[in-house]
Amino acid sequence: MKRSITCSLVAFLAFFIGVTSSASLRQPVPQPVPPKEDLQLISPKPEVKVAELPSEEDFQVTEDERRLGIRHYIRPRSQYSGTFGRLSEFVDLKGKSKRNTFHISQIEAVDEQCDEKSNYVCSYVYVYWKEDNSILILYPPFDKEDNTYYEWVYLMRRIDLVEDVVPTWNEVGTTNYLVPKVEAQEIIRKCFASGIKIVIEVIPGSSTPAQRRPTQISLIETGEFHGEEISAKSRERWLGLFPTAGGYALLPTTLKVEAVHDPVSDENSRIKTGKKVSVNRATKPVFLLKGANMLKRGAVTAVSSDDKNLGNGETINLKLGDNHYQLKVVSNDPTPASHLMPNSKLLLTVGEVSQLLFSVAEHDDAGWALLWAGDLDGDGKLDLYMDLNTHYNTSQRRLFLSTQATSGKLVKEVAVFSTAGC
Repeated sequence: MKRSITCSLVAFLAFFIGVTSSASLRQPVPQPVPPKEDLQLISPKPEVKVAELPSEEDFQVTEDERRLGIRHYIRPRSQYSGTFGRLSEFVDLKGKSKRNTFHISQIEAVDEQCDEKSNYVCSYVYVYWKEDNSILILYPPFDKEDNTYYEWVYLMRRIDLVEDVVPTWNEVGTTNYLVPKVEAQEIIRKCFASGIKIVIEVIPGSSTPAQRRPTQISLIETGEFHGEEISAKSRERWLGLFPTAGGYALLPTTLKVEAVHDPVSDENSRIKTGKKVSVNRATKPVFLLKGANMLKRGAVTAVSSDDKNLGNGETINLKLGDNHYQLKVVSNDPTPASHLMPNSKLLLTVGEVSQLLFSVAEHDDAGWALLWAGDLDGDGKLDLYMDLNTHYNTSQRRLFLSTQATSGKLVKEVAVFSTAGC
């Protein structure tokens, strides 16, 4: 009897302790409360309409945002995690500094009549990037993953605080990329006033992918073009191929890019969406390059400098040093012609080595031409500058360099400058 009472008492105590323990486990664990100053954001001016913040799930920092070699420091914490993650992509693509500081504005609405259910973008944020000396304008979705999007934003929705800011609205004129100084200052004020700051720092001893990645070569010519065809800015330094008294030379030059009337796109003469590119040298360059670090300034050898049309069955012979090169257009139709046939191919041959440079199956009165040939990179082998397009209303200037060729090839296409007529 005594043993039974003892067993019952033990069982009761075990039950009581179990219930108590289960209940305590179900109690919510107190969470630390962030300091008040970390939660406060400075309210914008009354006249600025602030859009409703997206839901928390739209701003989750995902694992892909923790890029190798980059640490994230966020002060203070906020609902903008998606935006923070996307800024690391800009550092990857365009960052040149080990430390990158961003100040982000409140999310602002475009206007009161904006219909968020339509395709019209209703909100945006400004981001002041200190080390890049620029302002980014980001529209939702703020967690865009496509790298093409980042390149496009950096080109089209970025305000360069040196190149794109002018003293007053009078200098802005009809351009869609210049900003008056007072407007730029107001945008920066908004970025600082929000209190939202992020620092992306590259781990010492490493480099950003932008610093490790080979520089992309940009190619343009002087003249007047549709605005979207030119991304170069005034006062940039480019390397140009210029005619000289002794032949040709690669020489550094400073660009001037100005807004001009585009007779194709602009409704009247007061509108100026076109761009005119010129240089600070008296002679006109054959072409201009940026990022071509494999090329050195100085005299170069030219073997052809006059435009030469390439029609069906035509052959151009070029001699550079002891090497004899041949450019030839072939197709299924052997009939010689000044124009191209369907299924046209352009071949470059030297000795027993032949390489297909360009081909087109069906085309709309395309035209091919050799614009310049010689040795640009100093290796004693042929380099080519050509117009190889697929439509009569377009021009596609293409630069081929021998030093960039892969095994078994003669040259490699390193840059293209595409323009259109009407």
